[in-house]
Amino acid sequence: MTSTFDTLEADFATFASADNIGQSLESTRSYISSLESLYAQLEQDDTTDCNSVKKLSKTWEDSIRKNLKTSNSAINKFGKALEKIEPLDDVYQYPIDKTSRNLALVDNAVRLHLLREGDLGLDIGRVDVMSNFAEMNAILKELRFSFESSLFTIILAAHIAFPFFSKLQKIKVATKLEWTSRDELPIEIQLPNSLKFHAIYICPVFKCETTQQNPAMALPCHHVISKQALQNLSKNGGSFKCPYCPVTALASQCLKVQFHAI
Repeated sequence: MTSTFDTLEADFATFASADNIGQSLESTRSYISSLESLYAQLEQDDTTDCNSVKKLSKTWEDSIRKNLKTSNSAINKFGKALEKIEPLDDVYQYPIDKTSRNLALVDNAVRLHLLREGDLGLDIGRVDVMSNFAEMNAILKELRFSFESSLFTIILAAHIAFPFFSKLQKIKVATKLEWTSRDELPIEIQLPNSLKFHAIYICPVFKCETTQQNPAMALPCHHVISKQALQNLSKNGGSFKCPYCPVTALASQCLKVQFHAI
């Protein structure tokens, strides 16, 4: 697997070395500067020849088209290299649907990552902006949440877990193993504690692990059972007795439990 990532790293280095986007930005800055200079000349002398604008515009458009074409070609080549190394759709067979909502969430994650990292090519230097980030980081620390952006966390976890999924896929092909459950895996993904966010709770009534579809529910007496157990106890719609104490409750009084890593 190490050689796989070495190959991918070499392909990515080739892709990253072509600074076509940077060249496009530089060309655009030069174009804007030329237009500003021409505008200043027109303010002083309205007889200034404006024919140079068309030439500047054409030069800029040609440069943008050339750089974007080269950039798109490099992206396509890198994507093909990635697919040759490991078809990702074969490794993880539960892709996220490309709905407008999911795509908007991905776009927002990218925007927040760029804002957090400050990789915008702009020098703001405003004290109030920095103080806001410091305040938010203090809140994250108090809640024991990650300081890193969601995008960074997801990619880091995927990078560590990828070899396990790749090995699982090869075993499935070799042994014709069928595994259709989406709530658990037949292998353990060894992630560091900093990347473990979902606490595991076993329902004491049904002796099963809670999931998103069957979450943990807190009774008014603060005992916790699974939603499936709650529905079973309150199936007649009336009050029911807690399995562990004399307190009675209604299903409407129970709340979904949110676990936070501490």
